[in-house]
Amino acid sequence: MEYGDNIKFQKKSQESVCFYQEEEITFKNKEAGITLSGTLTIPRGFPSFPSVIFIAGSGPNDRNASKEGHQTFSILADYLSRNGIGTLRFDKRGCGTSSGNFEMATSLDFLSDAMAAVEYMKSREDVNERKIGVLGHSEGGMIASMIAQNVSDLAFIVMMVSPAVNGVEILLDQCSRIARALGESENVICEGSKHLSRVCDIIQKEKGTQKVKQEINALHKEFVAQFSRESIFSDATLEVVKRNTSKRIYQVCSILSQGQMKIEHIAIPEGNIVEIVA
Repeated sequence: MEYGDNIKFQKKSQESVCFYQEEEITFKNKEAGITLSGTLTIPRGFPSFPSVIFIAGSGPNDRNASKEGHQTFSILADYLSRNGIGTLRFDKRGCGTSSGNFEMATSLDFLSDAMAAVEYMKSREDVNERKIGVLGHSEGGMIASMIAQNVSDLAFIVMMVSPAVNGVEILLDQCSRIARALGESENVICEGSKHLSRVCDIIQKEKGTQKVKQEINALHKEFVAQFSRESIFSDATLEVVKRNTSKRIYQVCSILSQGQMKIEHIAIPEGNIVEIVA
């Protein structure tokens, strides 16, 4: 079962139909070889309308950004469409009815998907290609700014609660908060932050993927061995390191690389040893 399969989209009221129509669409990311599925809203009475593409935040989000029964993007799409602005919202790769692998995707992959959405909107005759913009939430806001760097004729970007600091700072803050919530001492949190900072330094300085892999493996073995001997980390924290930290590290890597080297995935397998799969 794919992420988002259990999500049921809310039906629009009859009143909404008077203002706009909805069209279920698909578009391809040819570079990735995947097909993304979404919903396009078309305001009535406009032969050529401005439009906004929604970009979801981190996590396996469907087109509506459904969380706890609330569908943020669906509500925004309804409001904008009632006011003459078309919208496109789509399931992230590997989520809902979009193809692709969510688990192995990085921020740069999601950027590629969003760029494909922009190209799709430009290809439509009913969309004013000079008035296409993007709205990103959280990580999607960061991706929106990256789109603006790559698409010179983008009309606008909207960044909702997007990061105001770089990826390394986000990583260190999130991991510190997780460890603190699990009851770890400030000493452990401090040492863990130093370790992650060194990992990020390696990624930023080294250009060869194999070299990065070797250095991070060596560093992580030393770190885990030290804290295993001292029995400082609780089982719960080690589980966080294995299952959560790896995801954040590889997302940060995708941001830091910026074309210097391609890191497709970083994971922490059994034994707590970092492995980079190129």
